[in-house]
Amino acid sequence: MLRYVSSDVLVYQKRPGEAVQTQQGQDLATRIAAEASLQFDWLQPVHRIDQPVGGLVLFARSAPVFAALHDQIRATTLQRHYLAVVSDRLDATSGQLRHTLAPGRGNRSVVATHGRDSVLHYRYLGATRHHHAYAIQLQTGRHHQVRAQFAAAGAPVVGDAKYGARRKRRDGSIALLAYALRFVEPTGRRPITVRATAPGESLWHDVFALLEASDLEA
Repeated sequence: MLRYVSSDVLVYQKRPGEAVQTQQGQDLATRIAAEASLQFDWLQPVHRIDQPVGGLVLFARSAPVFAALHDQIRATTLQRHYLAVVSDRLDATSGQLRHTLAPGRGNRSVVATHGRDSVLHYRYLGATRHHHAYAIQLQTGRHHQVRAQFAAAGAPVVGDAKYGARRKRRDGSIALLAYALRFVEPTGRRPITVRATAPGESLWHDVFALLEASDLEA
């Protein structure tokens, strides 16, 4: 689903199970062009989200824009926000998770002595009927970062059996949504915020109701 299009960028809300990009080519970009009946001469994902995760993916429409947006990622002015549903509540209502993450077996990230510093900020939104919902802002963008860090904190994402969830979800998705993007369009220098719509299942309607009841701006 297209959420935003300009001469610089495109933001697409992908479904869980869709690959942003594989070794065979730009699969999601090809789908976007077909769905929108538009011709994109150049379309490159600025970042990726995991295949079982739904939500927003930012695409650059030229090489200079791609480079400028990566500069924003490095400067942390391009902000990525997630919503997560987890099995157990963390001790603090809000705070920061900081771990050193390194590659592990089976395409996993693990907490290690040596690796890459990984930081996220979280805020508790409330309880759903069976679980707990959090709003998350990434400070760094590491492989499986939210999944690995919440699991390390004792609260794996619902359905994420790779990181210790009790059971998988029927559709193979995990309860993690790339919810919002904040960035500056490189050409017009215009600040942009794009938000995802709620997926159709009742779990996400409950989470979005908690989000709307909070005073969270993202």
